[in-house]
Amino acid sequence: MHKVGNSIDIHRLVKGNGIVLGGVHIPCEYKLEAHSDGDVVLHALTEAIFGALGSSDLGEHFPDNDPIYQGMDSSYFVNEALKLLKHSGYHLVNIDCSISLENPKLGKYKELIKENIAKLTSLNKKDIAIKAGTFEKVGPIGHNEAVLAWVVVLIENS
Repeated sequence: MHKVGNSIDIHRLVKGNGIVLGGVHIPCEYKLEAHSDGDVVLHALTEAIFGALGSSDLGEHFPDNDPIYQGMDSSYFVNEALKLLKHSGYHLVNIDCSISLENPKLGKYKELIKENIAKLTSLNKKDIAIKAGTFEKVGPIGHNEAVLAWVVVLIENS
């Protein structure tokens, strides 16, 4: 049996020295405002897995008012979701991820993000899509005030 999960995550960009997307540090003049490391890609991936399993959201599993998650590397959240996935008798089939931001441009980082997610999830890189685009200067994303990731996952019984 197959199940689909999807999630969107967005975080505000503030002045800083780099952002983390898909576990990859991207040097730029911004940082992500967040309780954890703010990695919208891994947050959306985690929540998409939870969604496919019919579980609750990221905030319920990892409350942003719990100091244990302050500055946490978001790969921790993915690993916890993967444990739940395995325990439920399912495995990932594929991941489709769209990242939206104006700057920095992600062309040279997409393959690194894909490689990192493949390593994290044990998926083959051919089963992971990483796409990046802008909002054409429209809204908070288009005005470099935020970054958004939308992730869809397919899971099936093991």
